Amino acid sequence: MYYQPEDESDLPYSVFMKWIAGATGVFALFLILDYALPSTCDSHVVKEKTFFKESTRFGSTNYDLEIITEDFSFKAKPELFSAIEEKSTLEVCRTLIFKAVRQVSGISELDKKPFKMEAILPVYRGYGAFPISLLIASAFGVFFRKDDTVAYGASIISIVLMITMLMIL
Repeated sequence: MYYQPEDESDLPYSVFMKWIAGATGVFALFLILDYALPSTCDSHVVKEKTFFKESTRFGSTNYDLEIITEDFSFKAKPELFSAIEEKSTLEVCRTLIFKAVRQVSGISELDKKPFKMEAILPVYRGYGAFPISLLIASAFGVFFRKDDTVAYGASIISIVLMITMLMIL
C-alpha cells in the first residue's frame, strides 16, 4: 500500500518532524564543538580493571575492557588495558562537553616506560562522518522548512542517522 498525500501539508507529523531536524542539528553541533574544543587533563588512580565477555545472538563474542577510576570508568583498547595495573596513576584527557576520554598517558607497569594512547571514541574516530552527515541532513530540514517534502525527508534521514549513532555508542 502506498501513501500519496494530496497536499504536502498532509504529511503525517510534519511539524513534529521539523522540530526533530532542528534538535538533531543542535546535537550534531555540540558533537562537533566537543571534538574541536581543547580537552582537559586530570590525574586519576586506577581503582579496578574489569573484563566483560558477552555472547551475541548470532553466536559471536564481544569483549569489553573497562578501567574504573575513583570518579568514572571508560572502555580501553587491549594495549592500554595490558599496560595499566591497579592503583597506578594515569593522566586522563577528556572532552569539555560530553566528558569522553580522548587520551590516556602514564607509566607502564610492565617495562616502566611512559606511554600515551588514544582511548576508544566511536563517534569521533572511525565514525566521524556521522556528526557531519547529521548536521547536513538536519540543515536541510531547518533551512527548507517551507518545503514540507524536503523538510520531512531530511527529518527522516536525520532520525535514522541519530539512531545509528546511538546504536554504535
